[in-house]
Amino acid sequence: QGVTMMEAAASGLLVVTTDNSSKQEFIHDAVNGILGNSAKKIAAKIVAITNNKSRFEEVVVKGRKSMEVIDISTTIRKEMELLKQYL
Repeated sequence: QGVTMMEAAASGLLVVTTDNSSKQEFIHDAVNGILGNSAKKIAAKIVAITNNKSRFEEVVVKGRKSMEVIDISTTIRKEMELLKQYL
C-alpha cells in the first residue's frame, strides 16, 4: 500500500490512509494527506478538507512536493544499512 499511496500523492491526489505502520514517515495529517484511526474521523477530515478548495489544493500540492524529495538512492542505502544489522 505504501507505493500506491506515494504514487497517488505524486499524481496530485488527496491521500487518505489509516494511521498505522510506517505511513507517518510520508503522510502528515492535514498537511500532505489525511491520517485517521476510525472511519468517522477519516470521513470528517475528508469533508473538512474537500469543502475548502484552497485548503484542498494546499494539501494535495504539499503531498506531491513531499514525494519529489524522496531519493531512491537514499532509501536503498538506508534499507541496506538496516538489513545489514540482521545479517
